[in-house]
This record gives sequence, structure tokens and C-alpha cells, in this order.
Amino acid sequence: MLTRLADRLADFQRERRIADLRREAQSAITDGHKSLAHAYWALMRQEIAARSPAQIDRMERARGLQP
Repeated sequence: MLTRLADRLADFQRERRIADLRREAQSAITDGHKSLAHAYWALMRQEIAARSPAQIDRMERARGLQP
């Protein structure tokens, strides 16, 4: 049970980092800092790739992609 809670917390924190990185990338683009935006985008892709299978399942169920 404690492990599941820790996993959920890690998933929540990862989703927050992804959202933060997306905002930073958008801000960098708006400010004309293309290379900085690419760096944020690369970090965001790494975080997305590190999503747990359980998080992916939750996201797919929430969007109706799984029964």
C-alpha cells in the first residue's frame, strides 16, 4: 500500500514537472529564445517517456481510450 502511494505521488510530481516544463518552453518561444525552448522541450520529452505504466493506464482510462 505504501509503495502504491509513493508511486502515485511520484506520478503526480512528474505530471507537475511536465506541465511546468511546457509552460517554460512556451514562455521561451514567446520571448524568442528558440534554443532554450528546445532544451525545455527535450526535458519534457524525457519526463513523458518516464511515465509509469500505471500513470499511462490512468490517463488512457480518463480519456476513454481504455474500458
